Amino acid sequence: MLTGRPVRVIMPGNLDAKPAMNSASAISDQVPPAGPVAPDDVRILMRDAEGLPPEQLSAEVLRFVERTRGSAPQTADHALRLAVKRLPQDQAIGMAFCRLAEATDQPSLALGRWRMLCQRQPANVDAHLAYIEALLRGSPVGAARKAAATASAANPGHRELWAIQARLAERMHDWDAARACWDKVAELDPGDAGAAASAARAVRVNRAPAALALPLQPQIVPAAPIPSIADEAGEEIKRLLMGFESLGCDCEFGLLQRKFGGEPLGLLRFAATFPRSVLYLLRSRFEGIDDPEQVSISVRGRSYGVQHQPSGWRMHTNIKPSPEVSPAQVLRDQCRHAGFLRKKLLRELEHGSKIFVYQRHELTDAEIDAIYHAVQEYGPNLLMCVRLADAAHPAGAVEWRTERLMVGAIDRTGRRAGWDISADYWAYFCRIALARLETLTGKTAKEDPAAAGAAQGEADLPLSRAEVVG
Repeated sequence: MLTGRPVRVIMPGNLDAKPAMNSASAISDQVPPAGPVAPDDVRILMRDAEGLPPEQLSAEVLRFVERTRGSAPQTADHALRLAVKRLPQDQAIGMAFCRLAEATDQPSLALGRWRMLCQRQPANVDAHLAYIEALLRGSPVGAARKAAATASAANPGHRELWAIQARLAERMHDWDAARACWDKVAELDPGDAGAAASAARAVRVNRAPAALALPLQPQIVPAAPIPSIADEAGEEIKRLLMGFESLGCDCEFGLLQRKFGGEPLGLLRFAATFPRSVLYLLRSRFEGIDDPEQVSISVRGRSYGVQHQPSGWRMHTNIKPSPEVSPAQVLRDQCRHAGFLRKKLLRELEHGSKIFVYQRHELTDAEIDAIYHAVQEYGPNLLMCVRLADAAHPAGAVEWRTERLMVGAIDRTGRRAGWDISADYWAYFCRIALARLETLTGKTAKEDPAAAGAAQGEADLPLSRAEVVG
């Protein structure tokens, strides 16, 4: 607040007004509540603020920006530009300058500002985190990884920066670097069991380069009929299927797991996700799927259904409309549940603890390749795609298109057959995929602590499932 010094009362178009005494109002309050504010008025604001302590000047500018950013964003930007020059080490001013560029949909400008802020304020961890996040939205992973390494070097005691650097190294399959970063996380936070497990996994994967050089196989058609599982123990099939995570496009694989007593929690297990939907979600790290502002609710059939508007992901809730439960409450609960499952799925994608499944009766080669590459962005995951058999791909045919991409052809899809699921073919494909994963990692499913931990962790989850049948 000003105390007894002359200031110019700022009014649009009144640049020649004489100084007036004002001992009660803050500088930022001199901005009219409505109407444009000219850049000249910003310069006057800064001139009249001459001599204020840095903390007060920062607060006044931020108040000014808050009042003008909606109606006059260019004016707010101009004020912040002058403030940055005057207060180059003020973290709040610098962050606001970058955030305003993002809010006005100028990603390139925002990136440049974040980069300059990180260089000017190397100890500003929030700036580094925001810069890395901005890079991941539109730049190669390598650029974000370089920024994370710079941030960690400037702030060697900050655990989160080392964890981000480790995850980015994993996404680029640099397992030596990932292990070193996870070791640093464990050093900074000895109680973090996840860091130690991630470091161990990086070592295990890095030791398998020779085993990973598996020859690609052309399409293999079984010479004999697919073995029936009708007489096998359901528990063995249940254990087999629990090592897989469905990415869509419908409920078929989830219902198959249920048929044999498996009920794993999964974000996409009972959801409709067309190829474009799952690609959007994977590339955005499922952002907004737990945001009530981005998820709508409506009555679908006899129960409520929710849909993520940006991606098209949708799911029934099995909650019937009733006077006791409002749609708004159902939406809040479902978004909270989706947020929990989102974290679980991201953890599984980053740790490679499951084999991921995507099935659709009409699935093109281009769609398969796109989904595969989106999954690989998280780490060296194994993807099993299943599509309906045709003349070129007879039922039971299996093709390894990469070391970690399997494509199978099934005799029928559940939705088209009234949910008469082809369990024999599914079990056949799952056994082949699991055998490949065990070859790649050098461990069986029973020996994999990450997979065992994931399965164990599903037993004590606090939220109810959102399920759909049909």
